[in-house]
Amino acid sequence: MRLHPAIPLIPKPSTGHRARGGVHRAFALVAPALMLVLALLGPLPAAHAQSDIAKTVHNLTPEGTGTMKETRRTGLCVFCHTPHNGNPERSMWNKDLPGITYQLYTSSTLRADLKQPTGSSRLCLSCHDGFVAMGNLRVPPPGDPLTLGAMTGPSVLGTDLSDDHPISFVFDSALAAKHAGIVDPGGLPKSLPLDRKNELQCTTCHNPHESNRAKFLRMDNTSSGMCLACHRPPGWTLSVHAISPATWKGSGVNPWPADGAPTV
Repeated sequence: MRLHPAIPLIPKPSTGHRARGGVHRAFALVAPALMLVLALLGPLPAAHAQSDIAKTVHNLTPEGTGTMKETRRTGLCVFCHTPHNGNPERSMWNKDLPGITYQLYTSSTLRADLKQPTGSSRLCLSCHDGFVAMGNLRVPPPGDPLTLGAMTGPSVLGTDLSDDHPISFVFDSALAAKHAGIVDPGGLPKSLPLDRKNELQCTTCHNPHESNRAKFLRMDNTSSGMCLACHRPPGWTLSVHAISPATWKGSGVNPWPADGAPTV
């Protein structure tokens, strides 16, 4: 039994048969209530995560909100996770990762040492590169074969990542020192986590279990707030692009994002 840290243990007296017997009887009386409390507390994080996913396009069950979803009833988590994959490096991932070589981001100002996608980014790409059917699982649910095909639409990145933000690189103080416009990672908000190897991944900016913001963003990006958490170009703060009062003139297609920002 795993005890909840907020519930104190009953101290055991060091001497005295009567005292020990009293403690044992007291524990016997409270044990059923303690077990009930632990049973109620234990499932909360998982239940909360499932309820968030259920509201997003990552819900691939027939009850999902997106256009890509399975035709028969399945578990909510099965499209990404299986408890029978013992490899923790893959987050109990329920999909095989085929050997695909991706075209990486390039830039004349790039100082990071990029490599082929690793970690959580590689897991994201197992659907978002559009190559493997989302119903092709390592451990499928019992019943008829799943019919869900490969991802389609604007969420498919393909193998060309040259026009996407670089991923799977070490983001440390040494990198920040090479580029005047990069913030030292020690100053990053906790809402933008690097992985265990201090690498920036897709999940640094996107939380696949979150439903509060568009595109699964980890924090509000009004006025490029999330971008500026890492990027501080010299002279940006007082530049016309940062403080412009320009607004949409009302003609043509509305170019403004649906975040309520009144100006550029």
